[in-house]
Amino acid sequence: MSIEPVVNYRTCGVRKYTLNDLHEMLEPTGYNLVATLRTELRGWSDVDHDWLVAHMSSPFILVMRLPKTRTPGGAVETIELRAFVADRGLDGVGFDIGIWELSNGVPGILLTTPDEMRGQNTSLSTLSA
Repeated sequence: MSIEPVVNYRTCGVRKYTLNDLHEMLEPTGYNLVATLRTELRGWSDVDHDWLVAHMSSPFILVMRLPKTRTPGGAVETIELRAFVADRGLDGVGFDIGIWELSNGVPGILLTTPDEMRGQNTSLSTLSA
């Protein structure tokens, strides 16, 4: 999945985040991280539900390509790659952003997504290469 919000230099520190923290950090750029993740994960279920079920306990790693500016609305000066690993697997992340409920490890896609479920219970740690 390609994620390319534009981020101001001063907004990106290295620390532990929740998925919701990262979502809120990117929101002023007009980028909706949670909506993008919901769309992508639902798409995985639509394309190959059996593959998704087989990988529900896999680690969730989010790699983001962040065009960066020195001032809001300024020219993009550099592209930064950031990677985060969640403290829960794919199953927990999908549950925490409100796209499925699990029954015996099998995701059941929810027909409506509670907007307040934005990954507040999913901790992210930064990864470095």
